[in-house]
Amino acid sequence: MALVGFTGIAAAIGRRSQGEWDPTETARLRSLLEAGGQGVIFAIAPLVVASAGVAEALIWRVGNGALALLHTTGAARFLVGSGVGPRHWFPGAGRVTTVLLPIAAAVLILAQIAAALGFLPNLGPFLYLGTLLWFLFVGLLQFIFLLIGTRAA
Repeated sequence: MALVGFTGIAAAIGRRSQGEWDPTETARLRSLLEAGGQGVIFAIAPLVVASAGVAEALIWRVGNGALALLHTTGAARFLVGSGVGPRHWFPGAGRVTTVLLPIAAAVLILAQIAAALGFLPNLGPFLYLGTLLWFLFVGLLQFIFLLIGTRAA
């Protein structure tokens, strides 16, 4: 959440404070804000649902299913829907970054789906936490790239 709070600092640096945003920077800012917001909402949700008396196993299954859906839509937008592909998100980065990050996301999404379907009952809470940490990692990357001002070639 602290990263979201510092977004104003990144926005105030350089040409961005004068309204000169390129599509990559706009997508990064949106990704940073979404990652922070999703992290907070999904961190609180299990506590609220558990206080209503819902069974713990059901909380993790539904939670992982919801996160898998959210993660899938985010990954799809990252790859094709935002109008900027992976090479624009990580300018100057090699194939390791632009290939390994989407593969890691896909593995996490598949594990979440398996947990939501009940195939990994003991891993449900850990996958849920792992996804929240993934969202924070994505937010951190976007914050760093906004702060250092890398631009797509």
